[in-house]
Amino acid sequence: MLRGPWPSTFAPVLLNTHITCFRLYFALL
Repeated sequence: MLRGPWPSTFAPVLLNTHITCFRLYFALL
């Protein structure tokens, strides 16, 4: 589904959002 070349600006934003969600998740534990 996510195959193919990604825009160089989309991947870091997606990764940053993922890390932020993980930080919020662990902060609420």
